[in-house]
Amino acid sequence: MSIIIRIITGALQDADDDSYRRVVQVYLVLAAGAMVVGAAILVGSFVTDNLAPLQWTRHKRLTSGAAIIERIRERNLVTQRRRTRTVSIICFSALILLTIGSWVAYIWGAVTGHNS
Repeated sequence: MSIIIRIITGALQDADDDSYRRVVQVYLVLAAGAMVVGAAILVGSFVTDNLAPLQWTRHKRLTSGAAIIERIRERNLVTQRRRTRTVSIICFSALILLTIGSWVAYIWGAVTGHNS
């Protein structure tokens, strides 16, 4: 991911006569996105029990962790088995598509001479 960001910001900087104006905007959007994700995890940890272990200390995880893991395992493997399988297949398919896409991009760059 960082390589992609570096390529995008490099192209923006080159297109703008080595100005950092558009590059800073990219990093501001990334920082804002990180703040939104962090706030969502923080709020979610207070609302639901599924995210609460992210905020626990090591001692609390060791004492209460087994019960939480058993509850999550029960919910995912018994109650929502079909949904868990569908999500797993979708994530694996996305991983395969990203891998094949990266291979295609690399081979295209090697054949056309655009990877330097």
